[in-house]
Amino acid sequence: MHIAEDKEQPRRRSIKGKQLIGEKGIPKLLYNTLKHNNVEFDCLDWDRTRMIHILAKVMGIHSPPGPEFDPFYVLTIDNLKKMLAIHMRFRCNIPVVIMGETGCGKTRLISFMCKIQANNLKIQNMVILKIHGETTKQDIISGYRNALKLAEKNVTHHVDTILFFDEANTSHTIGLIKEILCDRRIDGETIPTDVRLQFIAACNPYRQHSEAMINKLTSAGLGMLRNRSQAREQFGDIPLRDLVYRVIPLPRSLLPLVWDFGELSSETEYRYIVEIIHVHINTQIHEIFGKYCDAIAKALSSVQNYMRERRDECSFVSLRDVVRTVRVMLWFYDLIAKLHLNTTGMCRITYSLILSIAVCYRAKLRDRTKFDSYLTSSLVVPLSTFTESFVIKTRIDQCQTRIVNLMRIEAHIARNSALTENLFMMFVCIQLKIPLFIVGKPGSSKSLARSIINHSFNEGLCVGGNRITEYDHLYMQCYQCSQYTTSAEIVQVFSKSQTIQQESAADSVACVVLDEVGLAEDSPNLPLKVLHSLLEDSEVSEFAR
Repeated sequence: MHIAEDKEQPRRRSIKGKQLIGEKGIPKLLYNTLKHNNVEFDCLDWDRTRMIHILAKVMGIHSPPGPEFDPFYVLTIDNLKKMLAIHMRFRCNIPVVIMGETGCGKTRLISFMCKIQANNLKIQNMVILKIHGETTKQDIISGYRNALKLAEKNVTHHVDTILFFDEANTSHTIGLIKEILCDRRIDGETIPTDVRLQFIAACNPYRQHSEAMINKLTSAGLGMLRNRSQAREQFGDIPLRDLVYRVIPLPRSLLPLVWDFGELSSETEYRYIVEIIHVHINTQIHEIFGKYCDAIAKALSSVQNYMRERRDECSFVSLRDVVRTVRVMLWFYDLIAKLHLNTTGMCRITYSLILSIAVCYRAKLRDRTKFDSYLTSSLVVPLSTFTESFVIKTRIDQCQTRIVNLMRIEAHIARNSALTENLFMMFVCIQLKIPLFIVGKPGSSKSLARSIINHSFNEGLCVGGNRITEYDHLYMQCYQCSQYTTSAEIVQVFSKSQTIQQESAADSVACVVLDEVGLAEDSPNLPLKVLHSLLEDSEVSEFAR
């Protein structure tokens, strides 16, 4: 390495607003040396092509893919650094244990790494093993055997194969996972070192609910039916149900290896949001949405910050919510025209954005008046702006009423706000195959709404003779949850629905209904952990009550 001369330089040097040299930055000599060895400090200006090229170069890929590679993955400097750090741990034979909040992009980041290496080879080099409360030792061994077979084939292409243990700290098989990661052994068998088989474990953080939050969940009856002192599953002396994520302790030998993915800063999250919007708004509708993208990103960033500042269950938001909101917004943009909704004083794009935020964020909140005021102040030009926050509620009510009026509801049934909102949310979520949890006391129209939705979908919802639903038939599969529910039973219900979906026509949709799902939350088997993989990967629509 060439060492630069320590010439007289300013005490501090500002690059992109960041102080790099001085008491709080890197030493001046080190900075000069890195610059003389062509180390770039203006990485914030790197485009997607440049980042993919650097990643491929470090991984030893001679023909890196172009910028159009996996276009739905948002590549930023933040996750580029994480991928490079993971790759360097592989090269140094250091186990990779990632800990981060749900939705922070752990699984998707690893998947993108694998795709970059596989490139045009059309091979599978990643096996995801979804861990949950009833995962057994044999499940782990079986997953390892499958990954080993792939690795033996992929090594001829000079490609790493990754076995990814997702949510590793939700099962008592964590001891076996530790043996694989640290000791490179499994069930007394040494893991080969010449097939480039790598292992990554992802964990949820250990964080306890506040006392106020615990009391709120207890009053709602969500898995809090017994006295806390009677809880069978505990983390030390803390009942698992008092934790944000129901996880078990990691083995001590894994603790020094844990890499905290942390949370995204508001600035980094905003850059992700901008990229997500540009990726999902394709060229066909870019002429319509193009000039609105920045304003939409600012509104969604503000909503994310608002939700995160709540001191209840509504504070758990991630980039998954942003992706979902953009999907719903594009869908509402077309639906507004089909329903002939009044858009006087508000452009169609602003209306669709408000409706999507209502579905993905506002529906979770108890106090919606403050949220409406906050959202009103977050809308900037070229989006339609207004000073009165009641406009948001008026527009949402207009759409909800229009949809509910198309449904066949008997005359003696009161179309109150609870029933109207339940029907609206079910209608949207089934159409877009978005998981939905409806929380309410007995008599809050949950079962009634389900029955009306079922009949309405099968009879058809039409405006001017044209159907507004994507599907002509809805097949509901109901399962009654209890404290004795197991993961296998939930998987069986989903499997049955998938079979129905595959055997049905393209204009049909299968829907899983988990009744009284809060009872299963109190099961010592942690059966609802299996929902993570089912709701992410399933091709059927699901909602739970």
